[in-house]
Amino acid sequence: MSLLTAISAAANHFHGSLPPNMFHTIPTLLQFFIGGNQFSGPIPTSIENASMLVYFDISQNHFVGQVPSFGKLKDFRRLNLEGNNLGYNSTKDLEFLKSLTNCSKLEGVSIASNNFGGVIPATFGKFKNMQNLDLGQNKLSGDIPTFIDDIPDTIGECISLEYLSLQGNSFHGTIPSSLASLKSLQYVDLSRNQLSGPIPNALKNISSLEHLNISFNMLEGEVPTEGVFGNASRVVLIGNNKLCGGISELNLTLCPVKGSFGSVYKGYLVSEDKVVAIKVLNLQKKGAGRSFIAECQEFKALIYEYMKNGSLEQWLHPNEAKLVSTIDNTSQKETSSIGIKGTVGYAPPEYGMGSEVSTYGDMYSFGMLMLETLTGRRPTNEMFEDGLNLHSGITERKNEYSGCRKRARYDKKDLYHRYPHS
Repeated sequence: MSLLTAISAAANHFHGSLPPNMFHTIPTLLQFFIGGNQFSGPIPTSIENASMLVYFDISQNHFVGQVPSFGKLKDFRRLNLEGNNLGYNSTKDLEFLKSLTNCSKLEGVSIASNNFGGVIPATFGKFKNMQNLDLGQNKLSGDIPTFIDDIPDTIGECISLEYLSLQGNSFHGTIPSSLASLKSLQYVDLSRNQLSGPIPNALKNISSLEHLNISFNMLEGEVPTEGVFGNASRVVLIGNNKLCGGISELNLTLCPVKGSFGSVYKGYLVSEDKVVAIKVLNLQKKGAGRSFIAECQEFKALIYEYMKNGSLEQWLHPNEAKLVSTIDNTSQKETSSIGIKGTVGYAPPEYGMGSEVSTYGDMYSFGMLMLETLTGRRPTNEMFEDGLNLHSGITERKNEYSGCRKRARYDKKDLYHRYPHS
């Protein structure tokens, strides 16, 4: 059989083991297909002697033990070991994957539904022609490999990868956002693992992605709404109880934003075609009831214009502690709008004397907000002191306003005497 190039005996009832030295005698072998039989025993280690081998498929049999090296097969392209009893659920089970690094033309690997354990080797990669990778239904663990093109010796150079399945293992950690660098991806299945954290927003940018299954993990946070996430038939999210948001067809709960006295939800007013923010107070929290009364007198829901980029507070002061409130014995660590109608530093001083709320006060507050925006400092910052804080500046500011009014009256009389016919 020195000139034999292909063996195909798939989908029969052959059984028994393969001869240990069989590949010594067929050096010209290109294709080996015996899937769907009842073969058992180990894979012959003589496989590397078939140096011209391109396709090797022994799927759906009963092979056991470790997988030999494929490192000498320079033209090797496809390996299918799916549906056997290979591996010992040990850290050395995937050593053979390292040897595949030498197979620069590799297009597809499937080792699904076996007993492989351990973690994916860091050196497994450099496969620019890899189109299909299926490691599902094993006992693999560790983090999902990094898919970043500029890191050598990682699977991140699989720029042609279209099909990726890691489902049914024990992968943990987060979903790497660098998956988005694989622009050819069409099918991704990461379901039934122990993945946690948020869904990377970058995944929405994979324009070729037609199916994404990340069900039955421990993911949490807001689901994107664009790309593959914009079609409920193309994404599977069930079994992640802490996910929220997303398009309405996914039937997920709204995402809350925690505040001082409750949570803020993103909502949509269909009649007005408008996105809004809905504040729901936690009435069990001290001060929440009074906070509500201070903001709304009749209807017990607060709806604001929705700010998708967060608040000005978060952008100007991302790492500071909240303003301290001592009004009505409220906790020192809470903010509140109780008492005076406004926040310390932003409210006009006359409000502290019981003056009626007016548009003039709004202009004062807007001015203070502009000052904070331009300087990046709160109105209560020490650089703005000199007696101009809310507590000590009320009397001074009141006298100042009174003087202004008197001067205005004198100026008016003076103008009248000078120009009586004006």
